[in-house]
Amino acid sequence: MANKTITQLTAAASAAAADEMEIQKSGETTTKKVTVSQVLATEATARAAQDDVIEAGVGLAADGTFTTLANSYNLTAADYTAGITDRGGASGALTQNVVNGLRILDAKIEEIESTAVSSVLTKDITLSTADVLSLNAAPKVLLQGVSGRYYEIISAVAYNNFNSAAFEAGTDKLEIKYLGGATIFEFANAFLESGADAMYRAIPTTNDVMTVASVVAYCATAPTTGDGSITISITYRIHEP
Repeated sequence: MANKTITQLTAAASAAAADEMEIQKSGETTTKKVTVSQVLATEATARAAQDDVIEAGVGLAADGTFTTLANSYNLTAADYTAGITDRGGASGALTQNVVNGLRILDAKIEEIESTAVSSVLTKDITLSTADVLSLNAAPKVLLQGVSGRYYEIISAVAYNNFNSAAFEAGTDKLEIKYLGGATIFEFANAFLESGADAMYRAIPTTNDVMTVASVVAYCATAPTTGDGSITISITYRIHEP
């Protein structure tokens, strides 16, 4: 048979692992035959090693199977057997894999949040020196806004952890407000500018309009000079009408 270029050859429909092809090894002058498996061996070895890394990273065995955590609170074999009811109404036992593990955790978060609605909760938030000095331009988020969620602020107390210099904010107060809305509680200017450790109770304002928004700490004047921190303990209730 006369010599042909590759473009003149008949195309094969597919290539099996045992099929052979011609190669020329580096440094040699004659060609040899090699199987498709041999050609792909280097890539296959590297891919298998990387697959092992990925599997180990997500808690899978080398064969890709998923093993539940021995000391898990919510991802034991029994949790998979018990199953969940998801937002779409699907329910029943779940196969033990990573995706269904995430579904179980998602259901647990929803359960906790549903329990939290209308329950009285308390959260402590510490404002660093940088946070306090930025209270005008960048109000500190105390409670993150969530669509359809209203925060009812019941009370707030704060501790001024004085360091070596007091904050200076003119005559303005440390306010708790809905982001973009009205002030709902406020701490006296004397607390914000205290020259010693101090603990104050916030006073409610006359605003009674609840807003679907984040609750933030704010000051109408950008505080200056201070180098301490302030911890706010805020007691609230969540409403999802």
